[in-house]
Amino acid sequence: MDESRDHRLILVVFGIVGVALAILVLVAPRFFNILAKDIFGIWAIIISLGSIQNMFGGVTGFERWLKALFGLVLFVIGVLIFLAPPLLTDYILILILGFFAIITGAFTIWF
Repeated sequence: MDESRDHRLILVVFGIVGVALAILVLVAPRFFNILAKDIFGIWAIIISLGSIQNMFGGVTGFERWLKALFGLVLFVIGVLIFLAPPLLTDYILILILGFFAIITGAFTIWF
């Protein structure tokens, strides 16, 4: 496999994992209230940093700014989820991240 194909495969796997986790959160939000809070926070931060780093790759124009926007929004959401007290805002933040993860995963698979 060449490097670009490996990179594409990694992005597709991250997208599929993100969509799967988001669907699980939307189906059983109480189960993920405490455990998934930290997992999703860390996931969001890692994916956002990858998106921001990918912005400096070979993309230009609208796609570049779209990746930057996704990266920044996902980073802020990840930090908020990771730092939020477990019983205060987990449910709402996890639902927001679930919807955002579906969108991000779909765009990751699409592009």
